[in-house]
Amino acid sequence: MQTDSINTIILDLGQVIVPVDQDRTLRGLSCFVDPSRMQASALHPFFGTIARYENGEISNEEFLAALSLFLHQLNPSLPAAYPSRQTLIDIWNAMIPELPARNLTLLKKIRQHYKLYLLSNTNGLHVEYLDHLLPQGSAGFASYFDRIFCSYALKMHKPDPAIYQYVCNSISQKPENCLFVDDRAENIEAARSTGLNAIHLTDFNLSKLFEEDGRLAPDAPII
Repeated sequence: MQTDSINTIILDLGQVIVPVDQDRTLRGLSCFVDPSRMQASALHPFFGTIARYENGEISNEEFLAALSLFLHQLNPSLPAAYPSRQTLIDIWNAMIPELPARNLTLLKKIRQHYKLYLLSNTNGLHVEYLDHLLPQGSAGFASYFDRIFCSYALKMHKPDPAIYQYVCNSISQKPENCLFVDDRAENIEAARSTGLNAIHLTDFNLSKLFEEDGRLAPDAPII
């Protein structure tokens, strides 16, 4: 399709701007329980808590308390105050190994040509952590965007169509003038159902969608 009508870019966070490696968090948790019990499936009972956290139903402190309790249920011999609050935060944030400089540079270039927004299913601790990954002297991760929309703050999450409608209404843009980029097919389908243009990014290579100057590439796979 023609890209001339697009004046707004809406980006997901994980696997679009930053890599996500959940195994890093699993390895951190396994330091406090029998490693044989800390497979990916071991977290399944905790998924409901994670979902509540990313939906803004519980605070940072309530999440950390729940994570500590979960570890103590897996290993009842752990001392009551162990691991520490900061250790739990570090383990949780370990799944974000870096904030690639190439993507920060690209965000600046994109913003020279388009309104730029973030729309992510994420949580308070991860958003705070992003600021720590920035180069020294940076104004903050949010400063790379015209506005950021996070599920925990909105108390809505993708792929609920309401969250896309909320973003478009909040930024006073028609869906047909916006391009949404996400790594999950269900999020792309929901975005398209609300009229947004979309790209399903499956290879964590955001730069391939844009020209060197930050404009959308003519062959960007927009659907």
